[in-house]
Amino acid sequence: MRTPTLLVGAALLLATALLCATPASAFDFQSVFGLRGARTLRAVTSTTPPATTSPALVFPPLCNCDRRPRSSPFRMALDLATSGPETGAQRYCFRVDNVGGCDPKLKCCNGQQGVEKVEFDVVAGCKSSLMKVTVDGVQRSYEYNTMLSVLRITNLGRTPSSAPGTEVCLFLAAKSACPGLAQLCTAGSGLCKNALFNKDRDCCPVGLSGAAPPPPPSPSPPSPPPPSPS
Repeated sequence: MRTPTLLVGAALLLATALLCATPASAFDFQSVFGLRGARTLRAVTSTTPPATTSPALVFPPLCNCDRRPRSSPFRMALDLATSGPETGAQRYCFRVDNVGGCDPKLKCCNGQQGVEKVEFDVVAGCKSSLMKVTVDGVQRSYEYNTMLSVLRITNLGRTPSSAPGTEVCLFLAAKSACPGLAQLCTAGSGLCKNALFNKDRDCCPVGLSGAAPPPPPSPSPPSPPPPSPS
């Protein structure tokens, strides 16, 4: 029967239309920031590798946009001052910063691009661990797409001047399969891959944000030799 195949194809086309303004096309898929986390790659890799990189293996998936971090002045950073424990949860807040340093000749750096949407590269199995999402302290709706392993917060409506300082907070249930960023995000080690979209959705700079684990302690110095007999 061919009905399941047709349904899957239709679902993928619908996901593409919802995620991006234009369908995915050829892009620099070898960018290190664009590739999905190892856990996502293992989940979707087939036994026979495709001739070209699948758009689903690139973050953000199924999008035709400029992913280069230096093509936008905006970055996300984990705000340790506003992150912390809640009753039965852990709060992780990501702040939008204007770090500058991009080429004003590029559209994404022309000073007219705000922030309309943010996406996080997440583990599909962590959906039930996410209790809520807030933007600047106000609870917001979100989409946790388990098929594409993407968490999306849309309709932010931030202008070039109002985007800096915007905080997106994720609340993870303490007693769940994914109580922290190390479990939620495919990058692992407490880091989260994220993308910031402009209103036209053709600028989507990708970055890594989070608190990397501290380095292991230095080994203890060797014990002094015993005193020699007199």
